[in-house]
Amino acid sequence: MDDVQVEPRAGTEPRARRRKLAALGCGLLVAFALGEIVARLLYGVPLPEQLPLMTVRAHPTRGFEMVPSSEHFTYRESVRVNALGLRGEEVGSKAEGERRVLVVGDSTTFGQGVAEDQTLPVWLERELGAPVRAINGGVRSYDTAQELALLEELAPRVQPDVVVLAWYFNDLEAYDLPALAARLEASGPVVFDFGAPDSFVARTKWHLKQLARRSALVMRLHDVWRELVLEPPTADEVELAFARLGRELARMKQLGAELGFGVVVAVVPAARALRESDAADPRSTRVLAIAREQGLPALDLRPAVRALALELGEAPIVPYDGHYDGRANHAMARELAAHLRTHCADRLAPPK
Repeated sequence: MDDVQVEPRAGTEPRARRRKLAALGCGLLVAFALGEIVARLLYGVPLPEQLPLMTVRAHPTRGFEMVPSSEHFTYRESVRVNALGLRGEEVGSKAEGERRVLVVGDSTTFGQGVAEDQTLPVWLERELGAPVRAINGGVRSYDTAQELALLEELAPRVQPDVVVLAWYFNDLEAYDLPALAARLEASGPVVFDFGAPDSFVARTKWHLKQLARRSALVMRLHDVWRELVLEPPTADEVELAFARLGRELARMKQLGAELGFGVVVAVVPAARALRESDAADPRSTRVLAIAREQGLPALDLRPAVRALALELGEAPIVPYDGHYDGRANHAMARELAAHLRTHCADRLAPPK
């Protein structure tokens, strides 16, 4: 008997294809949901961001500065920018008997993601106690050259007794500061996280980005991708950066001699260094050696933060951000205060 070819009924194949696609879609949704749960359990929940964001303008020697006398948010925490363009309360004339510590640095000093009372300088002031006032000289994304330029400009007005350079590993990078200042002069003030002046288009792009930021899984995959594509500096670039750091520290020391303040170098560890072994970070070791060659007291803050991470059983960082939270800032401030009491006691002692 000849085989009989039976034609499928009309619509059967499309329906089967739709079922397969629906099953695939459901499987992907379930996998994404499970991945999202795991990411939130392991790495936390992304913090929501809030407008307005930090706005910067051109500066002739630093490339850019925060717009003075303004307010913005770092995630959900409010930031006051004083008349000097620094985070925190206004800095007026020194009171009689007052001692001042100016902490210069980048976003780790500024306190990205934390409230003002949880920043490293504020914790340092609490640890040192009266009559010491600690002033936050941290600005997001600054390198050591910009921190030196800030010090040269503001030290005569702030009148610090001690300056702490809170060095972070990406300070080895360097900007073309004149070119950066020229671009900002041409564009006008720029919203830092937009990378452009405030506008309807820039805000719309930012809001769309926030939709993706709500997902812990998306944020984790983004962080992994960024680490994979990040190109480390070459050996020659690293050597040039360390040579530049030596010159910048020498200038800080000279400025301190001229204006009557001491300089201390504190190395802030990268968050990923907390997952590494107890072996010293070679970059931190190099920075400490360069500082000591200049005759400057130097402190590695990694042991303090690593001990806290081991105690907590987690890295004390802002979720999906990499900046330290208030607990880590407190641990570093405690260690730094002890170091200052040892090496700068005469400069910080209350008047007799």
